[in-house]
Amino acid sequence: MSHQPADVPSDEELACRARRGCAASFELLVRRYQTPVLHFLRHRGSLADAEDLLQETFLRAYTRLEHYREKWRFAVWLFTIARRISIDHHRRRRRAGDSEGLRGVESPVPEPAEQAARDEDRQRLWDLAARVLSEDERTAVWLYYVEEMPARE
Repeated sequence: MSHQPADVPSDEELACRARRGCAASFELLVRRYQTPVLHFLRHRGSLADAEDLLQETFLRAYTRLEHYREKWRFAVWLFTIARRISIDHHRRRRRAGDSEGLRGVESPVPEPAEQAARDEDRQRLWDLAARVLSEDERTAVWLYYVEEMPARE
C-alpha cells in the first residue's frame, strides 16, 4: 500500500487496534485489502475459488490477530495467510482428484481484441512462471510486481 497521510492510521496501527478488539479497524483493513488479495488469489485459481479463499483469508487473519506483531508489515502477513490457504486448498483438490487444479476460468464477458491479447500474454507469463518457479519464488514475484511490495519483504 502507499504511504498514508499523517491523520490516516497505517495498516500496522489498524492491525494492532483490531488485535485489541476494535472491529472498525479490522473492517477498514478488509476494505483496503479485499481487492488486492482477491486479485492475488484469482491468479492462483478460479474466481469462485478465489472468492471463497478471500473470505477464509480474512476469517483466519481475524481469528489469529494475536499472532500479528507490529514489526511485520500487515500486508506481508495477510498475503502470507492468503498464500498458505490457497496452497492448502489446491492440495486438497488435487488429492480429491479434481482436474481443475490451479487453472483459471476465463470470464464469459467479451473484451476488446487488444485487451484480450494483453490478458493472454500476461496469462502466458504467469503460466510460464508456474512451470519454472517454485511456489515461494512465484509468490515473491507476484508480491513485488503486482502488489508493489519491496523485494526484501
